[in-house]
Amino acid sequence: MYWIEYYQNVIQHFCLHLFYIHIHQVTSTMLHVLSLASSSDHDPLKDFLVKKASVLEEWLKVLSLSLVTTSTKTEVESNGSTRNEKREMICKAIRSLIEVYKGRKHDAITRKFEKLEKSIN
Repeated sequence: MYWIEYYQNVIQHFCLHLFYIHIHQVTSTMLHVLSLASSSDHDPLKDFLVKKASVLEEWLKVLSLSLVTTSTKTEVESNGSTRNEKREMICKAIRSLIEVYKGRKHDAITRKFEKLEKSIN
């Protein structure tokens, strides 16, 4: 019976690890795409980003909060460069969105994202 429980735990941890990797890849891809948005000439894309500004703002806030939540000092030391890379990816995406919102003359949205960017740095 012990071995069955052991292997169930191993499989469960393995599945959770795969799920985490998948979520990380999706998040990284989304941040990369957003960082390129301001260089696009595709107006429907920019209109879509304006419509989804509140969703993007909340999502980026959650990602930003994940930068400051650490469980141990060792984790901070071992993941310092990863955390800096993540912060830079988030900031690039926010800067790109700021440019989109400025170009679309959405000053209130622009200010929200500028405030968010300052809170990360």
